[in-house]
Formats: sequence, C-alpha cells, structure tokens
Amino acid sequence: MKRSETNSIMRDAYDFSRQKGFYLPPFASWTPADWACKGNGAQEMVENHIQRCSRPTTLCLLAMFLLVGFAPTAPSQSTSKQAPLLTIVAAPKGTPVRCVAFAPDGKTIATGNGTQTSGEIRFYGMPKGELRLTVKAPSQVNALAFSPDGKTLISGTGFLLTTVSAGGGVQAWDVLAGKQTGTFAGEDKVELSVAFAPDGATVASAGLDGVVSIWDLHTRELKKEITVGRRVKCLIFLPDGKTLLSGGGSDHSGDGDLVLWNVESGELKRALKGHTLVVNSAAISSDGSLLASVSEDEMLKVWDTRTGDLKHNVNLRHEYSSAYNKFFPFAYRKAKAIAFSPDGKTLAIGGTEDCMTVLWDVQTTVVKRILPGVLDEDVRPLRPVTSVAFSPDGKLLASGSEDGTLRVWQAD
Repeated sequence: MKRSETNSIMRDAYDFSRQKGFYLPPFASWTPADWACKGNGAQEMVENHIQRCSRPTTLCLLAMFLLVGFAPTAPSQSTSKQAPLLTIVAAPKGTPVRCVAFAPDGKTIATGNGTQTSGEIRFYGMPKGELRLTVKAPSQVNALAFSPDGKTLISGTGFLLTTVSAGGGVQAWDVLAGKQTGTFAGEDKVELSVAFAPDGATVASAGLDGVVSIWDLHTRELKKEITVGRRVKCLIFLPDGKTLLSGGGSDHSGDGDLVLWNVESGELKRALKGHTLVVNSAAISSDGSLLASVSEDEMLKVWDTRTGDLKHNVNLRHEYSSAYNKFFPFAYRKAKAIAFSPDGKTLAIGGTEDCMTVLWDVQTTVVKRILPGVLDEDVRPLRPVTSVAFSPDGKLLASGSEDGTLRVWQAD
C-alpha cells in the first residue's frame, strides 16, 4: 500500500472518530521525534495509561465504538461537526503564530509570528479573511495590542529559546498606512507582553527582564518603571486605567506571579497568590470585576479583582477539558492562552496538548463547547493553541496555533 493511501485512511478514520465524538489522546498523532522531545513526560503518560486504562478496557471501548457507534463524551459538551469558519495559513512554513488580536471595530485580525532574526505582523480582513497587509518586525512577534480607536497597533518582539535569546523591543504601527511610527523599549529587550490603557495614550510593555515599562504613546516618554523581578508574560490594564495587572514568574523556581499595580505610583496594590508555577496567560472581564488566569500548574483560577477572593479554582488535568478526558485523564492540561468574552460570561482557554480551545461558562465552570484541533494534510501531529481573542461583539473567536494557522470560530 502506498504511503498516500495509508495517510488517506488515517485521515478518514480520524475524521470519522471525531464525528462520533470519540477523541484519541494527543500522543496518538505524535511522531518518533515528538516522543523523543517529551523525555520523562512521555514515560509518565505511558505509566498512567497502564494504571488508569487497562488493555482489555481499551479494547472493549474501541470495539463498542467500531461495532455500535458508541460515542463517549463528557456531560454538557457540544463537539459534533464543530469546524472553524476560516482556517488561514498565517505564518511561513514551520513558524508558529504567537499572538492574535481583533481590531476594535471587529473588521481586522492581526497576527504575529517570527524567528530569532525576523518577524511578521499580518492583517486579515473580516469576515472573509483576506490578507490585507504584511509588515516586517525585527524579531519574533510575541504580543499585539490595538489602541481603543483602532488606528495604532503596538507589538512586543524578541526571541527566547531555552538559553538563547535575541532582543526586539516594542514597536508602534500606523494601522492604515502599514508603517512603523516609532519604538519604545530598547532593541536589546525581549518583550513578551504589551497593553494599551483605556485612554489610548498610555502603553505598557514587559518581558524577559521582569521590568514593566509604562510609556506615553505620542512622546515616547518613559513615565514609569516597575520592577517585578521575574519574567512577565501578560499585561492588562483594568477598565479604570489606574490599575495594571502583570502575570508571569520563573520557569525554574517559586510560585506564579499575579499582581495588581497602581499605574501612577508604581506601587503594589494586591498580589494574588495561588498558582504554584509560572502564569502563562490572564484575562480581565470587560467590567473589570473578574480576573482569570492559567498556569503551568494546570490550574484555571478566577478571582474577584475588588477583594482578591478566589471565586473558582479548576484543575484542568482532572476536569472535563476535552471530550476524551474521562477516558484519558492523564493528558496534559497546561493552557497557554485565555480570554473573556465581551459580556464576561464565557472564557476561551487554549494551549493544552489536546490542541483544542475550550469555551467555559464563567459562572458554573461547565464546558459549553469544544473547538477541536485540526490535523493537516500530512497527518502530522496537532499543535497547541498559542493565543485566543474574541471579536468585540462576542460572535467570533480567533485562535493562533503552533502549526502556523489562524482559525476563526463561531463563538456565540
């Protein structure tokens, strides 16, 4: 049998199983190279599989599925025939999409990608997804933020891979003209997060060096520096513009950092303790009352920003974060991206190694919908989601992935 025929059979079987609601574990599509990269983590998965799902049980489940169409799914989840409205190759081959952002009018999606020596920002028109413009950045684009009026885009750039890093800094772009209008942080800095204040005149950036910089957009004047001390992976201004959230931490020691700062004075207002490992992403509800965070500790936490109280504490390893989780509970759940819907009722969580984006009900923490990952034409492994963003009207969700794609989903 030719390889192309084998691949075709594999694709058909994979699509059929998903239509029936039966999801294979993520390692089912790993290559030998992927297994090698997992190191001890792969051995843990094998051991957990042996302990939690015996061979007879697995064979029985597969037999039931094949013979009578048995479809194991988690309660209250909608997964059948859920496909993206758009799937766009948004990066050069082999380059991940690192960040996505909707313009305030919802008519444009910006994506960022890149390598150690170069980066790109691409602008796609909605609803058709046509490529309108591509601009070059000095290094990998890690974060994007539109100004409230949609006229300016800022990008945080720089490259980091284990012990290798290359600076990039922060750039400001004229969205209409597609031209760079200035820079903020020095080109030697690896900036992982950027944010616009509600006034549209103040921007913040932070990254590898653990320093939050607050700038005047128009004069490029550095207004304030806040020393966090450890890597900052996410920044968000609260709606009042007076408070700034930073999230991050160290990959090697200590707990995760999640801190609210006074923008004017630079003083710490409140530290939210609970994550035991680095915080990968955080989101603030549109009214500023709720803060959601995900971490390498595989926890989703939802906080009350006014009191600092923890409202929800969800273990992504043990809860129904995918349709097959009940049967394969050892799959990793290290979410990399999170976003609130504009009405504050839904959380989109992406980045787990099942490569799905999960829509959660904020009040009940019940999974509302699963937006599945998609195998490419060569049946290569699925790649995790790196970023998610809701459209301003809440009807659409954009997700960027390590496979270099931008996907746009129906979210409402």
